[in-house]
Amino acid sequence: MDLTMVIGVVGVQDVLDRGFYPELPWSLYASGSLPPGTDPDIRILSRPVFGSVPFSRLASVLANSIDRGLEILNAMTETEILRHGKKYGRGAEPGAAPNAAPPHL
Repeated sequence: MDLTMVIGVVGVQDVLDRGFYPELPWSLYASGSLPPGTDPDIRILSRPVFGSVPFSRLASVLANSIDRGLEILNAMTETEILRHGKKYGRGAEPGAAPNAAPPHL
């Protein structure tokens, strides 16, 4: 699971200028991938657990959210990852950086 700042909402410069502040939004994603096989590309399926929670409220929602994220991961299937996961690597969809980690929304 990935806990990330919601940079797209506030902007990188705002975070650099202000640093961490009580209303800085955070999101949690549950992401599943498949073990490497013969295909050099990898598919990653990322599902939101919560989005844009202010830092000041993060501690109060994190414990339950981690349990919810685990439920999402446990329910994620290989078929679902292959069908809906974003492809990364040499054969990735246009706009995806080759061999890069998946971006978060």
